Amino acid sequence: MGLTAVAMVIGVFAFSLGTSRAAESAPARIFASSHQAFAQGTAKAGPDSIRESRVVVYFQEDLTDLVLGYANYYIGATGENNHGQGDVEVSFALEYNDQFTPFTTGGQRFAICRDGAAFATDPAKVSVKGGTYGAIRMRERKLAPDATANAWLWSTEGDPAFNEGSITHSDPQRDWTLGGAPGENVALVWSVDTAGVITPRIARPGSGITTKGVAVGVLDSQRRGRDFGYIGTVKDGSLAGWCQQKGGAGYSSDTWIGPSGMGGYGAGGGKQTYGPCVIAGTSAHGTAKSVLLLGDSISAGFGAGDKRGDIQRNFGIYARALSKKANVCNAATPGLTAYACDYRYGRTRALVASILHPQIVLICLGTNDIDQSVDDSKSKTPAEALRGHLQSIAGWWRKNCGSEIWLGTILPRVTLARDGHQTPRPGFESGGVADRINAALRDKTLLPGAGRIIDGRAVTQDSADASLWRMDHGPLTDDGTHPGDAAGIPYLAGQLLTPIP
Repeated sequence: MGLTAVAMVIGVFAFSLGTSRAAESAPARIFASSHQAFAQGTAKAGPDSIRESRVVVYFQEDLTDLVLGYANYYIGATGENNHGQGDVEVSFALEYNDQFTPFTTGGQRFAICRDGAAFATDPAKVSVKGGTYGAIRMRERKLAPDATANAWLWSTEGDPAFNEGSITHSDPQRDWTLGGAPGENVALVWSVDTAGVITPRIARPGSGITTKGVAVGVLDSQRRGRDFGYIGTVKDGSLAGWCQQKGGAGYSSDTWIGPSGMGGYGAGGGKQTYGPCVIAGTSAHGTAKSVLLLGDSISAGFGAGDKRGDIQRNFGIYARALSKKANVCNAATPGLTAYACDYRYGRTRALVASILHPQIVLICLGTNDIDQSVDDSKSKTPAEALRGHLQSIAGWWRKNCGSEIWLGTILPRVTLARDGHQTPRPGFESGGVADRINAALRDKTLLPGAGRIIDGRAVTQDSADASLWRMDHGPLTDDGTHPGDAAGIPYLAGQLLTPIP
């Protein structure tokens, strides 16, 4: 990327995203949840000047403090744009155990983040228990709202089962959630019968609800069930009853449901972005290492319905496989190439490094480079170009964080016919670019100092033709590229629990 040091001025104080190996002496932080970004989407035109967001985090470890990193610039399909939303005033808070803990920045509750800048909050001294959930609330106010330029981005991946998402509005008094403090929020309890039908019940009606109707969502960690649909009525600012009741069927007992008071959602598009906003904490016991996952849509968990992750907020095959033994920060971005990760994500890379100090960096890139025949403007072959970018990315994390580097092999990529017949895409045929890169990964000639190789290709390929997906465990992919929910993600996550040395 070429950006190795960034000094950013925020308000009256400065925060430096340094690049020396001094980060090794900083506290070894772990990521609080495997879904790190405030995922956002299509720009909403208009004069709205305030955006409020809420995202759930799962705490795998006992933590003694939390630090949040924020960046004021858009992340698009081709990398980091040159500007964000204009200068903004931001504030953050942690919801945990029915209490708000505000984050401060330079000792102040509100911070000014200049356009295109980034910063980290002061450590929030909290006591968090592993195996619990919390939530981060973020409020942003434009200092110079514009009717047409720098429009806010709406949430595309907020999960109503966790009452999360984002909305924009112009009224600073407007309460977009189901109440104010967590103790005022609507609470639901539910039962699941032998047929997998879910019946929710209002345990606490909440207060201050400004929406006219409330949707209820369900998250089944076992990927079961369908057709659940509950919509609640609101009367006098509280949840009063149901105007729609449809419990669906086939759900497992391992579910989580919740109400959502968010407004409309975006639908992706040219300004779609996946962050960046990072939260990490200092482990009270230091029992697990922190793993930063850099990858594309396969790593991010793009499958038939995997955009929501499991009930512990683990997205994709690698996060699920490793989350049982490590704390995984899944920074994968759909569509990402090794080329873009190397050259176009300097500020995000520096921000994540300064907050997380990852002990391990797992790089699972190359599928999109091969599919797009990235050849660095014809100066190299696609295989040489990919090899160089993977080496450069690994070298940056080694130099600036002292991270151990793990690499993931490239999975098959095929065109699927209706009858299930597979045709390898160019570059993924036997002996093609993917095969050559995988061979160099396995024999450690691509990166001699790599700590581990996560060989997903070895457990997905057909025994008779290694360029094809195996079928003896059911269809592992629904589109020829991404592991699917039905068989691919559960099977692969189980097989990848023990990486090869």
